[in-house]
Amino acid sequence: RFCVEFCFTVCWFHLLWCLGCHLSMLVVKWLVVGRQRPGAFAIWDSTVGWRSALLLTAHAASFYKAWTALDDWLPGPLVTWYVRALGAKVGDRVAWSGGVPVPDYGGFDLLTVGSDAVFDAGSRVHPVMLTSTCVVTHGHVRIGNRARVGIVAEVRHGAHVSDDAVVCAGAGTMGFVPPGGYALSAGVVKRRGAYDDGKGGGCPPAGAVDTKIRVPGTGQHLLYACLPLATYATIVPLCASLAITIASILFVRLPPRLSAMLVVVVSGSLLPLVVTLAARIVRLVCYGPRGARGLGRCASSSAAGLLRTRSSSTRSRNPPRTTTTTSTPREVRLTPGFVLAHSLVSSWTQLADGMCSTLFLYSGGMNLVWRVLGMRVSPKGVILSEMLSNHGLMDLVEIGSESYLAARTAVACADVDAARCVATLLPVRVGQRCFVGPLTVMLPGTRVDDDAATGSCAVVGARTGPCKAGRIAIGDGERPLTLAWRPKPKDAFKGLDGLWTVYSTLVFYATSLAIKVFAVLPSWCLLLAGLDVARDAEWAPRVTASRATEVAHLLSPVLRAWVVVLDALQWAAFVLALFTFALHAVIPLRGCLHVAVKWLFIGRAKDDGRTYALRGRQHVAWAATIQVGRIPALPKSLRFLFEYVNAYVAALGATVGRGVRLYPEPEVSQAFPEADVLTFGDDCKMSAHLYGHDFSQMCLRFRHTSAGDRVDAPDAWQTQVLPGSRLPEGTTFRNVGRSVVFANLITEPHKTWAGNPVRPVASSALATTTTTTTPASEAGPPHKVGARPGRQQQQQQP
Repeated sequence: RFCVEFCFTVCWFHLLWCLGCHLSMLVVKWLVVGRQRPGAFAIWDSTVGWRSALLLTAHAASFYKAWTALDDWLPGPLVTWYVRALGAKVGDRVAWSGGVPVPDYGGFDLLTVGSDAVFDAGSRVHPVMLTSTCVVTHGHVRIGNRARVGIVAEVRHGAHVSDDAVVCAGAGTMGFVPPGGYALSAGVVKRRGAYDDGKGGGCPPAGAVDTKIRVPGTGQHLLYACLPLATYATIVPLCASLAITIASILFVRLPPRLSAMLVVVVSGSLLPLVVTLAARIVRLVCYGPRGARGLGRCASSSAAGLLRTRSSSTRSRNPPRTTTTTSTPREVRLTPGFVLAHSLVSSWTQLADGMCSTLFLYSGGMNLVWRVLGMRVSPKGVILSEMLSNHGLMDLVEIGSESYLAARTAVACADVDAARCVATLLPVRVGQRCFVGPLTVMLPGTRVDDDAATGSCAVVGARTGPCKAGRIAIGDGERPLTLAWRPKPKDAFKGLDGLWTVYSTLVFYATSLAIKVFAVLPSWCLLLAGLDVARDAEWAPRVTASRATEVAHLLSPVLRAWVVVLDALQWAAFVLALFTFALHAVIPLRGCLHVAVKWLFIGRAKDDGRTYALRGRQHVAWAATIQVGRIPALPKSLRFLFEYVNAYVAALGATVGRGVRLYPEPEVSQAFPEADVLTFGDDCKMSAHLYGHDFSQMCLRFRHTSAGDRVDAPDAWQTQVLPGSRLPEGTTFRNVGRSVVFANLITEPHKTWAGNPVRPVASSALATTTTTTTPASEAGPPHKVGARPGRQQQQQQP
């Protein structure tokens, strides 16, 4: 009984703490910055700019990943009320994804969201941005009625997404998107009529697929929206109590202190596995024994329409994709009951994924977890990294043998037709011996044939056709591009998958435990030492409390109550200040640990042409070093400590020039275990991800990657600079959304680049003009981003 009560108390405390942190951010926002206005403000020379940067840094220092961990469980109406309280203007029936879409809590007063707007998984809105080391920019963001922000898409300050417009998957915008238009990469905006084939048909861009499961038109009932959170508050404590009970039975005969320590470690390790089993049971109850593959009715005719390509010429080159023999497309009505079932399955699957990834990421044990959660993962040679996916439909995802899925791959399996209030479930299949690059977006109906690949940041789906064998698909799907791909695979555990599962699971589990101990133990010791010092100090609140107790008989009841309240506030403020100091004072120790592990496990990485086998010693050491760097060793709260960041990156082995600024996202350094092959030139401003490790040939190779002098990419945090790239002097990036740079793509200095993959643009193109492509019947003057729309365009706007 005590164990159950204790678990319920801890879980409910965590839930209330998360809600309290959200309320604290609400209070801090209004106290620190008040109501924000648009403009560019100097951080160090203006009060507005300084307070805005202070709010962004305070949010980064607040351990936001801990108190936003339950955002996916929050009901949509509650998120709407909260965003309104922060100052935003929000319409009715907005479909949120993952809680508040503004990740740094800046600029809610500048955000306007229309009714029935949709935010898909991983989408982000940035009304306020640190556009340089000394300037913060505020800008209005207007998202119209029924507008959609696609999966992992981005909307920045100054954007106006009109009614029924779409920001495509992986793309972004910071300009005007006309009614019914599509925002693509490189600031390209196209009207809906541009995809009309003259017969009333035509397919929009591949990234325009609607993948958000919701109840169109009416929205989900508040009671149904709150049920997932209610299941968390009841089932998670039961799972925790079961894990503690099992651990207690195992170590009941040991000495008390040793038994308590082992119970904490073992129960903390069992809890993710118990939650995984609970997620499996929730899936069985909500979907039945066949899972998502047994939902709805067969929809082969409608699926054929979804698989049409964009024009008759494209259809002649790429015949319609055929579905796999194991699963056919099915249609599901978007009723409140189905949306509730999907929300329950998605929330629990995501919770199990997040908890297990902290212990078993990159290991064979994580593949077993995914199989329990419904994904069809081959037991032979598959390597999976982090996945941002539609967790409610993992039954429709199939991964073939000897395939590699790189970091932060996004997967979606539902093509929603809001007008018909149905969702077509299209399976996602990755064949054998395939490579899926980092940040790839796999939309419903994706098929990667055997011996095929997708490049970094690629957007693929049913409308782009299958990825052919011997080819690698790149780009955002607006103009499907493929290159020849001839890998040279190496696998240290080929044919020994059972041994790899045991070996890798133990190695990464031990690494995760060591990381947690090192992350918690120094702060815990510092906190205990501070309390011990303050116990007998004259300045300590305890002295004040004891003296007040001595004279309590001389005080009136009102004064006595005041003394009790004052004592509680004093202790709370003292412990909070000491706790905050203990957490932040040990941050340099985490950096030292990351540096020590890097040199101990990997040593000096060299671009000498040598290749290392997947799942070999060097690969395992590289993955373990990545895990250590994600403590995080360099949080975003240190973004203004430029020289400290440079010294840390240089200690990892990188060549760092004078005046380098890894800003405003210094966390990119967590992916620098091969920092020896990275070079940053003088006066380089960089938040893009520079990669020195190359897995694209199905083996590990270190390749030198460099950014020349005065490279300017402070707002390109979703840009991937792939191994072997050499960014010439003066290269500038103006990317909104995901983008990729590969070797030998950029060769000319002093050029501005944008797009996916990047292509040269005029230096002022994205800031001043963006041409919207229209058919001859809609020909008109190009629209200027940031300029006031003409009279004809104003009539189309709300």
